[in-house]
Amino acid sequence: MQAGTHPRKVILVVRKHEHWVVRLNWRNRSVSFVLLFCVLGTHLLYLQAGPLMWGLLGLHMLVLPQIAYRVARRSREQVRAEMRNLLIDGVLFGAWVGVWGFPLWVSFMLFAAACMNLMIYRGLAGLRDAAASMTFGVVLAMLIVGPAFRPATSMLTTALCMLVFSTYLLILAYGAYQRGVNLRKSRKQLRMQLAEITSLQAQLQDQAVRDPLTGLSNRRHLDQVLARKLARSHERHLPLALVLIDIDDFKDINDTHGHLAGDEMIKAMARLLQRSARPRDLVCRYGGEEFLLLLSETSMAQAYDIADGLRVAFERLRVEYDGISMRATLSFGVSAFPEHPAD
Repeated sequence: MQAGTHPRKVILVVRKHEHWVVRLNWRNRSVSFVLLFCVLGTHLLYLQAGPLMWGLLGLHMLVLPQIAYRVARRSREQVRAEMRNLLIDGVLFGAWVGVWGFPLWVSFMLFAAACMNLMIYRGLAGLRDAAASMTFGVVLAMLIVGPAFRPATSMLTTALCMLVFSTYLLILAYGAYQRGVNLRKSRKQLRMQLAEITSLQAQLQDQAVRDPLTGLSNRRHLDQVLARKLARSHERHLPLALVLIDIDDFKDINDTHGHLAGDEMIKAMARLLQRSARPRDLVCRYGGEEFLLLLSETSMAQAYDIADGLRVAFERLRVEYDGISMRATLSFGVSAFPEHPAD
């Protein structure tokens, strides 16, 4: 830093997030109040109002919407501030009704607009608040200018009130329709996402209990199923057999022909077991070149016969890989309930 100079202050300007309610009401109020100014202006012409009345109406309809927007936007609680703005609208609408002596179509239009604006956000509580705010405005106006009753309006004012109010209802209806369409689209997307998530969960669950190479159940799944099968065999006094299968000299296959050739041998063994298994049996890759058959309602003698059949079938099997024809033999271990201990 040079001598005689002063450090510069850095000012960070943080833009406050604008709530969608504040932004939406500002847009609606800016457009609708301009239309109201035109409609209510015809009533001022009918009443032959002076400059003060025109100035107050212009201040309300053309200036106040921008002030209300900025106040709500800068508030810490923007939605609450915007609800206050709607209540102020109701008070001012009521004041105009009281000052003009309850012109029928003007009163109806302003009251309906105030009610709908608040009911959109607060339901029946909004109807109560709108009625209360307009009543307050009417009473305030009558205290200032005195009570009056002049329900008549010009044909032009009546027609414009009908037109503007009908247009407002159509805009609300179309907005509700769009929200309904968007809601249905969102629900459809959520249903699709839920179905996709459910499918992914099923896939992940299946992958957690499946051996990736052979597609057979893994040892984790065996531990879960075996406990249930054994408990069922205890309860119903049914036999249960386990056949542990090992491919003989499997290391020699890997050393001679490579691990990919060994994988083909394992997959061939898995296909043979899947073809031979019954629907109630469980075929599991126990680890490496070891496989296990969980045979429900199968005695020791039946398990021996099944194992011997698999031995003969595998010895006849020729496994082809990269122009190489391979064969191997199997070793078996058989255990059964109730002949052997439950563990």
